[in-house]
Amino acid sequence: MSNKLLVPRIRFKEFTNAWEQDTAKNLFIPYRVKNSNNMNLVSYSVTNKDGFVNQNEYFDDGGKAVFADKKNSLIVSRNTFAYNPSRINVGSLALYKHSEMGLVSPIYEVFQINSNNNPDFFLLWFRSEAFKNIVSTNSNKSVRDTLNLSQFESESVNFPNFAEQLKISSLFTYLDSLITLHQRKLLSLKNLKSRLLDRMFCDEKSQFPSIRFKEFTNAWEQKKLRNVVSYHSSMMIASDVKKYGKFDVYDPNKIVGKTDAEPFRSDYISIVKDGDAGRIRLLPKNTMILSTMGALIAKDPFKIDFLYYMLNAINDLSRERNGSIIPHIYFKDYGQNIYNLPSIPEQSKISSLFTYLDSLITLHQRKLNSLKNIKNTLLDKMFV
Repeated sequence: MSNKLLVPRIRFKEFTNAWEQDTAKNLFIPYRVKNSNNMNLVSYSVTNKDGFVNQNEYFDDGGKAVFADKKNSLIVSRNTFAYNPSRINVGSLALYKHSEMGLVSPIYEVFQINSNNNPDFFLLWFRSEAFKNIVSTNSNKSVRDTLNLSQFESESVNFPNFAEQLKISSLFTYLDSLITLHQRKLLSLKNLKSRLLDRMFCDEKSQFPSIRFKEFTNAWEQKKLRNVVSYHSSMMIASDVKKYGKFDVYDPNKIVGKTDAEPFRSDYISIVKDGDAGRIRLLPKNTMILSTMGALIAKDPFKIDFLYYMLNAINDLSRERNGSIIPHIYFKDYGQNIYNLPSIPEQSKISSLFTYLDSLITLHQRKLNSLKNIKNTLLDKMFV
């Protein structure tokens, strides 16, 4: 391979030399040390999502560990790699970072990087397209693809000098910390929303919610759903949907095309009529839905966004399903459901809170997706 091809497409500007090339056999040194003394070390499994996982935690649902005889287990120490040869195609390879030694199954491949290289860089390399191509080329094609170290020991591996390895691994460590931060923020917001949905609405047994804005003290009033919303059908079938048009058309999950037909002129709740009957979404005005759904439009002065969050919180529409083969739901039935509703000002305040939470959740989800896309792009373009 020419030196021109041994240069990544994206690179820190201070590095200009071509990457080095060596065989996998010279870089990845087998490390198969049995636990012959039967040391009482923690046993691990390697997963594609979480890396090394304590088997006591991984199998806490009563499942059986992969192995039980610790004398036959293999020892892993800090900066040792391990993977299951029959799971390598899904990325079940990890770098052991604990200071205390641990154990893995004897079916695993265990190895270390030679002393002139950075293990964290090579963990990234094992996530890159370069290694995925090696897996695809060398794995045994059977019920499960398998790949032992010996099967790809003659493959060429491209890598930079130690300083560039260190800088690349530091960049990805920083990206991973940002991804973890946004994942935690996103989970925290979703948990907060879930708790508030559970406590800011009244069920049929109570007229006072558990959590409330302090300026509101009156009891909530009971109303039939049919008295606060009107039901509207759609006659639009899939073949009516066009590529171009004035208004968006939704199926139960997403926008599927355009139409020039008269849309709903106010925000509304779409409700699936058949199959996943009772599933709802809050959709914007000047849009249309397919005939597999109906539309609930708030009667004045009730607030459609409040009604949407209320129906999500109480989650009782699925109880109105009929039919054993294909469940369906009818407004003539669930329109009789009785709900406790607050005053219009309290409806507005509650719906504004949940709308704000949803906007924060969407923001963090977008940031998280963006960071993951950046990481994937760099994995593709910073390796040769």
